[in-house]
Amino acid sequence: MPSTSSTSGSVLYHAPHVNVARIAVLVFLGLPILLVLGIGLLLLVGHSKNPALLVLTTPPSLLAIAAAVVLTRLRFTVSTSGLTIVNFLVTHRLAWHEVQVIRTSPDFFLRGATTVHTRDGRSLTALVTTANYAMWRGESFRDHGEDLRSGGRPAHAAIDAHRRYLAGEFGR
Repeated sequence: MPSTSSTSGSVLYHAPHVNVARIAVLVFLGLPILLVLGIGLLLLVGHSKNPALLVLTTPPSLLAIAAAVVLTRLRFTVSTSGLTIVNFLVTHRLAWHEVQVIRTSPDFFLRGATTVHTRDGRSLTALVTTANYAMWRGESFRDHGEDLRSGGRPAHAAIDAHRRYLAGEFGR
């Protein structure tokens, strides 16, 4: 992917490339939200004057909206200034000097995920980089190897950028 300029350095890799996952989640959760709110409003405005129906339909709708927002947050960005890992609830921005080593996760449920080990001992895994998300990123799951445990494009991009940083290409 070509580099694009940003305030945090040039972006070398960004996952996901396509927003198919976002659209699917929003459609999947959006239809029930509209259905629940629509039924509540019809009952409230139409035949019943009971405001309790609207009160009963609002919390599930708000919960579904919150779930849609949380489920579509996943991102992984490699730039000349460092890494950005956005998981469901937490965002980590790491400068290259904080990164000790980048590996592929050995965990069964995180097959092929990029795991960043920091100098202060933290291990941060980018969930969107797992083999399961490869097709949502617009990539082939075969990039993760036969057993899906090898690093795909995200891991290779991060490792390559870290090597370039260590070689002094991005400045230290």
